[in-house]
Amino acid sequence: MGPLRPILAIALLLALGSVLPAADYEGRGHMHRVLLTIDLPFTATDWTVTGWKLLGFVGAFCFAGRWLVQLIHRKRTGTREIPTVFWIISLAGAGMVTAYFVWGKNDSVGILTNMLPASVALYNLIQDLRARAAKTV
Repeated sequence: MGPLRPILAIALLLALGSVLPAADYEGRGHMHRVLLTIDLPFTATDWTVTGWKLLGFVGAFCFAGRWLVQLIHRKRTGTREIPTVFWIISLAGAGMVTAYFVWGKNDSVGILTNMLPASVALYNLIQDLRARAAKTV
């Protein structure tokens, strides 16, 4: 049953997908499927959450959460150095938010706004890894 199990799981998911009612789409593709609609109080508008928006929110929270990692690291070690995971979280968060702006929203300002910090985080991660490699040699 070993190699057959993933094929059966995919077939089951496809069968369920064809039976379940269709969801609203904000655009094209599954990432544009409306996952949640929230009525905003005191306004006449709704707020929709799609897969792309969810990815963008997760990326934004990663990018913001990296400062908690820095705070915890500083409290534990008492040093001012930035841990390597800070730069990894920065790249992951910036990558997710940039993906949202590229494919989900198609917004050039958002793309530039996230690509520039991502390039700085990549540079700092490379420098950090080189410094670690030099210490071990």
